[in-house]
Amino acid sequence: TGMSEAADGRMLELWRRSWTDAGWDAQVLSLDVSRRHPLYNAYFSQLERVSLGPRPSYDRLCYLRWLAMAVAGGGFMAD
Repeated sequence: TGMSEAADGRMLELWRRSWTDAGWDAQVLSLDVSRRHPLYNAYFSQLERVSLGPRPSYDRLCYLRWLAMAVAGGGFMAD
């Protein structure tokens, strides 16, 4: 985001609290959650083999977030 880690943390907490206050069971998912998926290594290996565009690190994370969603049990995802 271009912000400090502390500022990022405050922003994520505000996001989580806002969704929770609106009645949602909001969770902030991370790459660590994606890594808990049983197929993470195979999925990541495949992502390493394909052309992902001008920002491959960002694009890879866009795919890996779906693993985090699966680990969390599914639901609605908002950026």
